[in-house]
Amino acid sequence: MFVVGGNSNSKQKNGGRQQISRLALSMYQEPPRVEVTLDQFEAYSIDRLHMLKTLEMQKLKGHAHAKEMEMKVEKSMNMYLPMRNESDKEKDELSHFILRMAFCQSEELRRWFLTHESLLFRYRLDKATREDKIYFMKSNGLVYEQVSVKNCLYM
Repeated sequence: MFVVGGNSNSKQKNGGRQQISRLALSMYQEPPRVEVTLDQFEAYSIDRLHMLKTLEMQKLKGHAHAKEMEMKVEKSMNMYLPMRNESDKEKDELSHFILRMAFCQSEELRRWFLTHESLLFRYRLDKATREDKIYFMKSNGLVYEQVSVKNCLYM
C-alpha cells in the first residue's frame, strides 16, 4: 500500500445521509490522500481512461442519435465511474489525478485530456439536479446571478 495525494478531509454529508449526486461534481482542487494498492492504482486509471475514450468515441460519432449516445455514455459511467458512495468519489478523484500526471507529458496529450475531462464534467453537470448545481457553485466560490425566463432573450 502507498499513500497518494494531499488532504482528504472534505467528506460531505446531510443529516447522516451522503449526497450521492453531489459527489459527481468536482473541481479537483486537491488530490485525495488515500492508501491504494498498485493494482487499484492501475485499475482506477484504466477505468477512467475507458470512460474518457467512450466520450471521445461518442463525440466523434456526432449527435445523430442523441438517445443512443446518452445510453452508451450512461452505461460506461455505471461500469467505470459510478458515483454510489464515498469510495467511488475517492476512485474518481484519484483516477483524475493519475491521468492528469500521465497526460502532462506533451501539449497534445494535455489538450486531449482537458477536452475529454471537460466532456465528462459537462455530462455530469447536465445530469445534476438544480440543488446540486447550486451546492456545487457555492462550495467552490462560484458567484452568479440567476437569470429568470422573462429576462432571457433566446427562449
